Amino acid sequence: MIQTRERLMSRSCSAMFVLLLGFPAFVMAATGDAIMEAWGLTHGVQWFSRGGLIMYPILACSIIALAVFLERLAFLRRKHLVPDRFVRGVTRAWQRGEFEVAWRLCQQQDMPLARILRAGLRKIKEGPQEVERAIEIAGSHEAGVLEANLRFLGAISNIAPMLGFLGTVIGLITAFNVIALQGTGDPKLMADGVSEALITTEFGLFVGIPALGAYHYLRGKVDRLLHEMEAITMELMSGTTLVGRAGDEGDAYEVPEEEGRRL
Repeated sequence: MIQTRERLMSRSCSAMFVLLLGFPAFVMAATGDAIMEAWGLTHGVQWFSRGGLIMYPILACSIIALAVFLERLAFLRRKHLVPDRFVRGVTRAWQRGEFEVAWRLCQQQDMPLARILRAGLRKIKEGPQEVERAIEIAGSHEAGVLEANLRFLGAISNIAPMLGFLGTVIGLITAFNVIALQGTGDPKLMADGVSEALITTEFGLFVGIPALGAYHYLRGKVDRLLHEMEAITMELMSGTTLVGRAGDEGDAYEVPEEEGRRL
């Protein structure tokens, strides 16, 4: 599922970059001069165009970063990942030794915590050590699920400023080439060239700094959720004997064979 999501995002980013190549022309064609002037878009489009081709990948980075931030912000909600009602129900069933009830509750939910507990329940007849090991392995996997796409934000926070610096270097080289051909008689020529060159650095930093802040904010949310899920599983492990209630012979609860094959 994670690989499929990454492939879809990669294709979307490629298509988005192609569309962005005509961004300024599209904006100017789709809106009249009066409307653009009223919205204050004229100066922005002209400023963007002065930056050159490097502005397009930086703009693509900004859109990708915003999309990733909003998607992760919607996904990393505590009530969605660690709902209180589910935690209370599983904790009550687990501590009473009603592992079949706990299994059914976990089966009804498709969330990281439920999948972690299901991994432990599948090993419950093998003893506490195997249960703990299964929970740790599942927890490592679910941590990767929670951190999915965050590396895009981390990469963009570094790539966008670097693209800005690259645009500045290219602009300065162009400006000095013009001066070499036309001479230094007009200081304004030098000032205009340097000004246009610095636009890409400005835009790159404008994208990279918020992306870095968003990355650390979301990473903090992931860490808090992981710590909470770890605390829940540790509490369950410390308060159970891993023995079911209903077995007359005192056998440990065993996941039904049909369910085990399906999972």
